[in-house]
Amino acid sequence: MRNRHLAAIARRVRHFLILLQASRATRRRLGAAPIRRLLVVCYGNICRSAYLGMLAQQEIGTLIEVCSGGFHVVGGRETPQRHQALALQTGVDLSSHRSKTVTQLDLEWADTIVLMDRYNWDRLRQMNAAPHKLVWLGAVTGESVEISDPYELDDETARTVYRQLRRASDTLIELIRKRAELSDANVSHQ
Repeated sequence: MRNRHLAAIARRVRHFLILLQASRATRRRLGAAPIRRLLVVCYGNICRSAYLGMLAQQEIGTLIEVCSGGFHVVGGRETPQRHQALALQTGVDLSSHRSKTVTQLDLEWADTIVLMDRYNWDRLRQMNAAPHKLVWLGAVTGESVEISDPYELDDETARTVYRQLRRASDTLIELIRKRAELSDANVSHQ
């Protein structure tokens, strides 16, 4: 019993330290080379990563390649109707989205991997994702580093998550757009 308790405390401390470093790691990655291949992940790839993936594809899909995926073992799942409606309230249509399971090839393909929470971070580490590629979506706005999974939340709390997703997505997309334009301007001046 005592060992289990100590392990739980150690896990909480480790996660606390991870979250402290998440913002710094995110700023470092976003300040590095321009993003060309963006992979967005969350657990099921039907709410959060689907949301940012669809929005990024619409907004900056001509500047970069965008892919989304999740850790759920079953791919091809639709976003539930309730979450389609909640996402649509913030301007993102998920009706055509189908989930995809993240593979090792996806991790190698991406130059930047956007994640939502500690669970995603743990799974990416287990899959040996390159730490320098990782970006915490919540960290780009200075709000909560983690973005909760809205899947089982009540409608009002899920709405709050979708508004947070929209703010963070808009901020990230603008940062990517500016970096891409700056990079293109530097190339054309050489």
